[in-house]
Amino acid sequence: MDRSSRVAFGMHGARRGHAGDFEIQGFIMGSIRMAHAAGFVAVVFAALGISILTNGNARAAPQDCVVEHNKPWGCGTKYICVLLYAKQRETQRVIKLHDPVREPSEWKTTRACDCRVPPCGRQRQCPPMMAVKSQELKTCWTFGGSASVEAKVGMLIELLGKLGVTVTAELSREGCVTVSEAVQYHVPWEQCFDTHGRDVIITRSGESVETSTEYVFTWRVWDGVAGVFYDIDVPCNESTTVVNVKAGVGHEFQIAPYPERCGSIVPDPDPYDSKRSDPCCSPLPPCDPPPPDGKICCGCEGSR
Repeated sequence: MDRSSRVAFGMHGARRGHAGDFEIQGFIMGSIRMAHAAGFVAVVFAALGISILTNGNARAAPQDCVVEHNKPWGCGTKYICVLLYAKQRETQRVIKLHDPVREPSEWKTTRACDCRVPPCGRQRQCPPMMAVKSQELKTCWTFGGSASVEAKVGMLIELLGKLGVTVTAELSREGCVTVSEAVQYHVPWEQCFDTHGRDVIITRSGESVETSTEYVFTWRVWDGVAGVFYDIDVPCNESTTVVNVKAGVGHEFQIAPYPERCGSIVPDPDPYDSKRSDPCCSPLPPCDPPPPDGKICCGCEGSR
């Protein structure tokens, strides 16, 4: 099996190989040199301790990362384990953007303006109503973790950019910013139907998670029974910083449709939460079957 193939082993990533891939002799005592951006790093492991040599300067590795319970599972009992090398300061950042969410307000009802049957041409005119409202879009953010303020602000600015949100505020502390704007709506006013309308705020949210590891130690684990070895990465002094944002990114005004029995086609899933603009009376075709006497409850006389 190829030495670089990955297998599941405990809680850590592992690379598997066979006994013939490396010399068992000198397995417990030895040293490994590897290239490094600043020169080279030599990891020398011995029975009494571990040192990390960087450009000739000795520096003690964090001992809490090499104690028994931080080694791969089974070391010293089921398996023979030896430290191969250590990498310094590894940082990973993952940004998750969630789908837009619609946050509706309560429905408001405009009653039918002339629920009766006047002569044609004499029924009450029902002009559309104008509604001007102050619409508020709020953006809030929170921090968590041990990163510096500068690092958290950098993560926040990147996340806001991904969400397409611009904020003018002090970003070094958790908080919220509200932007208000006047919005004008046209609300239909009908003779024979009650009209239900509501505001809908569209929000988006996201999170940025940054994991910083002071060291990543790679252990070689020898399984004498299976005749294979595993290279397993164990993080040391790992810290996580999380930035969360929820932002209002848009708004709309919804008018509930007529009931399906009146001929409306409503999408599935229903964005109106089953709300319908019902007729003000009955019978009212096409919502109801035509009455035998031809007398409808609303409209004009000539339409019967």
